[in-house]
Amino acid sequence: MKIKNEYVKIKTDKRELIFNNLILDTYLRRMVEIQENFDNQYWQSPFLSKCYVKFDRKLDFDVESILYPSDFDIEFTMTNNYISNSTNKNEIEYIYKSASRYSNKKITAIGFFANDICYACLDLFDYSLTIKETDNVSIVRKDIISTEATFNSSSSRVTYPIHLTPLPIEWNEANPKTTEEYPYYESLASAHIYSVGLGTNKNDMQKEIVLDDNNVEFFGDKIIFRNIFSNENLLGILEPSSRQPSNNLYPTDTENYFTHIFIKYKLYYNIYDRQGGINYQHVDTGKWYTLSVPITATGDFDYAIKYERSDKNGI
Repeated sequence: MKIKNEYVKIKTDKRELIFNNLILDTYLRRMVEIQENFDNQYWQSPFLSKCYVKFDRKLDFDVESILYPSDFDIEFTMTNNYISNSTNKNEIEYIYKSASRYSNKKITAIGFFANDICYACLDLFDYSLTIKETDNVSIVRKDIISTEATFNSSSSRVTYPIHLTPLPIEWNEANPKTTEEYPYYESLASAHIYSVGLGTNKNDMQKEIVLDDNNVEFFGDKIIFRNIFSNENLLGILEPSSRQPSNNLYPTDTENYFTHIFIKYKLYYNIYDRQGGINYQHVDTGKWYTLSVPITATGDFDYAIKYERSDKNGI
C-alpha cells in the first residue's frame, strides 16, 4: 500500500506555488495502529483537518520527527475537502484557510495534522515565500493512497477499500441491531481486518484463517501474519524456520495449489448509548471485501501488509 502526496499548492492573490511534502513515519504507523485495536470507533486513514504554518525561523525535521502544533506559529483550518474512491486508488484533496493576517512574514514550514499529530510536513526555508499583510492565502493538498491488490466485495454497496480513506462509508441499515442499553444507530460503516487466506484465482478465497492475537502482529509500518502459513494450515505453503518478524514466505509448488493470497476486511456499524454518546458497540453488517495479490511461483513473496511512501525520497 503506497501513500503519495500529489501536491501542496500555496495560493495567494497573485500567484500559485506547487510543492511536494514529506510523508512522516507517523502517517505510516497510523495506518497500521488504527487496525490494531478493534475497539477504535472507526478504522480510517488520517483525516488531515488542520495545517500549521511556521514563519521566519527554520524547522529542523526528518521522517522520524514527532511534531506538535506548538512547533508552528499559526493555524490554517480545513474549509473543504474532496474525496474520490476507486477499487485501487483513493484520492483526497484538502483546502485550508486562515482568519489571521500576516505582516511580511516568510513561510518556512507547513505541517499537516489530525488530532494534534503531524503526519506530513513541508520545508520551505530555502524559498523566498513572503506573505504580505494584504494577501489572501490558501493551502491545498492532495494525497493518494493506492494498492496493486485486486478488490472484491460481497456487496454492490461496497465499491472501494474503505480502510484506505479518511472517512467511513454512508451505511443505511434497514433494521439496525440496537439494544436497550445502546438504542441509537449511526448510519456509517467502517472496515476492520478480519482474516487472511489463499485461492486458486484472484477473485475467490478458498482457504481462510481468522486473525487473532496469536497469528497477527502490528509492527511499525507493517501488519505481519505469523505462524499461520504452515503446512498444517495451508496446503502448498512452507513456512521459513525463523520465527522472527519477517516479510517472506517460500512457496512450494504453488502452481498446482494456490495462486493468490487474500486479506479480508469486515464492515461494522456502531450503536450508541445515547445520541451523540461516546459509548458504542460495533455491529457486524455481514458484508466484507478482500484484497488479493498473486503468489509468484519462484522466489519469495511478501506476506505482510506494508505501508510505504511512493518513492525512496519519501515524497
